[in-house]
Amino acid sequence: MQLMIKTTVLIFSIMAFMGAQTQVKNERARIVRQFISAGLHENGNAKFIMDSLMYFAPLDTAVSMDKRLQILEGHLENFKVRKGIDSVADYTYIPYGEYHQSKVDFATDPNNLGILLNKGQPLTYLLFEGSKIRAFDYITKGTVEPGYFIVY
Repeated sequence: MQLMIKTTVLIFSIMAFMGAQTQVKNERARIVRQFISAGLHENGNAKFIMDSLMYFAPLDTAVSMDKRLQILEGHLENFKVRKGIDSVADYTYIPYGEYHQSKVDFATDPNNLGILLNKGQPLTYLLFEGSKIRAFDYITKGTVEPGYFIVY
């Protein structure tokens, strides 16, 4: 009887965890669609992105939020030109762990990572803080070193 109760509790716990993971995935996919639409496709609305879609950690520096907004605007424009963003419909969001082809390694929790795909190929990697985007641009230092995100 105790085994049956433990098994039932385990099954319900797994189902609850899977449901929570699906909810996080869906929320992140919604945020990414808005990010593409607002910032990369509709000539950029960096202020909306900064306030609604991205996570900006408090910094212990003299960099003001206005300066961070200017930096974000530059990165959005550079990203749009470099990556050739077209229609929102051409892109798919997938959690990092669900992509099983060649990808950049990062020295961070893979549960906080996602990939923006274009025609099935990684366009960029995304670092999340909860459901908000913390970074969408990164650098690599060769093929052996992990990638490093540029946070704002």
